[in-house]
Amino acid sequence: MGLKRFRFPKKMILRVFALEKGQPIFLDEPLEMENGRALRLKGVTAEEEFKVML
Repeated sequence: MGLKRFRFPKKMILRVFALEKGQPIFLDEPLEMENGRALRLKGVTAEEEFKVML
C-alpha cells in the first residue's frame, strides 16, 4: 500500500476486518470459512521502501 496519497504519515493505524462469505471480492482460490467468515489471519508484515531518482 503506497503512502503517497496519505502524505507520508509518520504513524498509521491499519484495521483489518474479517472477510465474510458473499463479499464482492475476487480471490484466486477460495478461502476456508467457518460460520461464514475466513478463519484466521496468519501474519502481517510491514516494510519501508524508498525510490530515488538518479
